[in-house]
Amino acid sequence: MLKKIYFTLALLMFARVLLFAQDDSKTNSLFKAGESDYNSFKYAPAIVAFETLLKANPQNKEAQAMLADSYRQVKDYDKAVFWYGKLTTGTRVRPEWALRYAEVLANKKQYESSELWYEKYLNLVNKNKMASSFIKFYPNIGSLLEENEEWKVYYTNISTASSEYSPMYYKEGLVFASNRKGGPGFNRKIFQWDQSPFSDLYYVKNLSDIKAVDPDSLMDILRRGRKASGKKGDKENEGGIYTTNNDNRMIGLGGIKTFKDTLGDYLSKTVKVLPVPGKINTKYHEGSATMLPDGSMMFTRNNYLKGKYAESDDGINKLQIYIAKGSDFNDIQAFTYNNDQYSVGHPTVNSLGTLLIFSSDMPGQGGTDLYYCIRSNARSEWSRPKNMGPVINTEGNEMFPTLYQDSILYFSSTGHPGLGGLDIFKVTLKGPRPINSPANLGAPVNSSVDDFGLIRSEDGASGFFSSNRRGSDDIYGFTYQPFNLALKGLVVDADSGQPIPNSYVAIRSKNNISLKTNAQGGFSKSLNKETDYSLSATKDGYSTDEGTVTTKGIVSDTTLTITLRISKKAQDQQFDGPKKILCDSLRELFSIGKIYYDLDKSFIRPDAEGALNHLINLLNSYPGLKVIVASHCDTRASIDYNIGLSQRRSLSARAYLLAHGVSENRIQMEYFGKSRLANKCADGVPCTEADHQLNRRTEFVLLKNGKELQDMDCDWLQRNLKKK
Repeated sequence: MLKKIYFTLALLMFARVLLFAQDDSKTNSLFKAGESDYNSFKYAPAIVAFETLLKANPQNKEAQAMLADSYRQVKDYDKAVFWYGKLTTGTRVRPEWALRYAEVLANKKQYESSELWYEKYLNLVNKNKMASSFIKFYPNIGSLLEENEEWKVYYTNISTASSEYSPMYYKEGLVFASNRKGGPGFNRKIFQWDQSPFSDLYYVKNLSDIKAVDPDSLMDILRRGRKASGKKGDKENEGGIYTTNNDNRMIGLGGIKTFKDTLGDYLSKTVKVLPVPGKINTKYHEGSATMLPDGSMMFTRNNYLKGKYAESDDGINKLQIYIAKGSDFNDIQAFTYNNDQYSVGHPTVNSLGTLLIFSSDMPGQGGTDLYYCIRSNARSEWSRPKNMGPVINTEGNEMFPTLYQDSILYFSSTGHPGLGGLDIFKVTLKGPRPINSPANLGAPVNSSVDDFGLIRSEDGASGFFSSNRRGSDDIYGFTYQPFNLALKGLVVDADSGQPIPNSYVAIRSKNNISLKTNAQGGFSKSLNKETDYSLSATKDGYSTDEGTVTTKGIVSDTTLTITLRISKKAQDQQFDGPKKILCDSLRELFSIGKIYYDLDKSFIRPDAEGALNHLINLLNSYPGLKVIVASHCDTRASIDYNIGLSQRRSLSARAYLLAHGVSENRIQMEYFGKSRLANKCADGVPCTEADHQLNRRTEFVLLKNGKELQDMDCDWLQRNLKKK
């Protein structure tokens, strides 16, 4: 009996070992399949393999890493954030995990968390210019999130649930790339990156046929119509859209998960979209294009010409630039500097055909960079490509360049600080060289995902760009209507109303300036949009008057006006001998020292108690006095953050006074953030910690009958200040 029991136990143990061996074999098989797909840029099937594997082996970090990156590559940012979150919970975090986690957090507008992970990435690699620039930028990201009212952006009727991207003006219409349903490449090959069709080039003959539509409202109408007719809706069209890329993210950035497209099918009936003629479109990708002065089209395509398909040494079919010559676009020629080992694409050419700018992942600054070629005339040969340098190129990706009026370059970048994904930047060129730093266009043009391929009409008043803010790449239109804001002011005598020439006006905002009034007591200045300004006017022998203006909410040409009134002071020199001593004593008595704060703190330090206790004694001795508590910050945070911090500092000082018996109605609070610096330590100016300390302060202004004691003469002080 005992032998039988032992035999049964042994049989069960053997079966269990065999089962585990089978499970391990299945897990290993899934890992190898997923790894192979991942390394071949087949992210959609890799996702299926790794999701299945991780249900059986949830702690497999290598599988988690490839799954997280696969979701990032197909732009499923919710799942990418989830898996990078799991991946980075351990003690050993690889630098690339921290970097990618920071990027996808930004795609989900989680900017504070993104900043934290950029800092962790920087700590892991010690030095990285791109990460440092993002960390410095994020406290001020609000300036880009606020929509610039000069730009009006709209969804167009040439967009579908498929990808539409990289618009280009062509004759009276528009050329763009798409893998839309029913196109030449739709049913021939499937792009394994995300199992979407390859893209081709299409055109609309007349720009007037491209209309603005509200996709959400229109989809609601279509749903109601289908429901009323008893038809089922296309649920796949309403969510779960995957995105698409090439091996180096240089083809369009959005694809589709399904071919059902209720909205796209409806919109396609409102505009006629045709494949470009000739032999441009093939069974592989065709993408971003530009026109040459002779009427030829220069365009992007996979490495495929005249039926020959080529790969790099590591088995990747790279992108190449081709030129379609002739009026029928039937003569296709390869760009001189195509190379099987790296991609070139996204060409843009100036109006003379003498400057070519394009994207390439040949060795450079890092990732995909912008390069240029030049030539003496439109019929000569192009020079060898040159990298456009570190002003434009970063450790991230720069791509989708377009030229406007030959001297303005628009391009997209993941390496310059932005809202997430590819943001569109603008830089001025002199020849092929930038003469200023790239400027982020901000919202509403840019979003937290990919925005790219912007073109502008000749007058700059309208244009188009690509964005996958709704899931797949779509073509958006825009109008641009700039407006000007100005300030006109006057400084006058408070008693007579007469203008006061040669007085000084300080204007404070993000940057502080000082102006001198003209012979008529006037001054003027152009103003920035969405900005608060504080002003003060003074002159020797006069008091100071202050005022504020704001441009927030103004969306059209506007001139703001302000009048500052200053009073002439009585001359203190009339007090000599004992009276002069009395005057000096009075001013010293009612002078309250500033109190200071630690960096990013609002608590009252022990060294502030002397000034505060002196203030309390004065308020107790002179019951007619009131006090203004005015707090400030240094520049090392955003405007909004510093406004809040300076408010907390004023609240701390006020709380101290209240705790020592000062009535609430005798305390007025003001808080100015970093708008009123005590020295020259503005943003970007190198300063010592001691210099910054002078700006982290609270100042106290004593009032009597609404007048500031510091501006009053000694006679007035003697007449109006009585102890209780």
